[in-house]
Amino acid sequence: MNKADFITGVILCILSTLFIIGALRMPIDPAFGIYGHPGLSPIFFASILFIFSFYLILRSKISLKDIKKDLTFWKRLRGRNDLKNLLITLFFIIIYIFLLRKLPFFILTFFFIFIFSYTFYKKRPLLLFIISLLSTLVIVTIFSKIFLIPMP
Repeated sequence: MNKADFITGVILCILSTLFIIGALRMPIDPAFGIYGHPGLSPIFFASILFIFSFYLILRSKISLKDIKKDLTFWKRLRGRNDLKNLLITLFFIIIYIFLLRKLPFFILTFFFIFIFSYTFYKKRPLLLFIISLLSTLVIVTIFSKIFLIPMP
């Protein structure tokens, strides 16, 4: 568990640092000053993530020698379904991102949720169809009507 905590903490520290750098590069509107900065929220949340992930690293109390010794983790992972499921998930997400500009958001999100659910659940396609449709409607309604965020 300590090795997993250490690796997770390092990955989250790197990811939160990249988010902070990306948020700091966002343009500032001089009319609103620093409080109108669009990156203010991402900086805040990424900073919290960085603090907690750094704590996770400290809590793990693991040396780098132990990580180098345990290369059998990858050998064990190759034979399991976890790696296959991870690769399928990454494939779906990459396809979703590439098609986001080419297809309407509502249709693409519906198909993404349906295909993703059907791939891993494979039972009751009609129920998955209904859940995918309702999930997409809820997502679009909440973000466009409540949060006033335009959908791509």
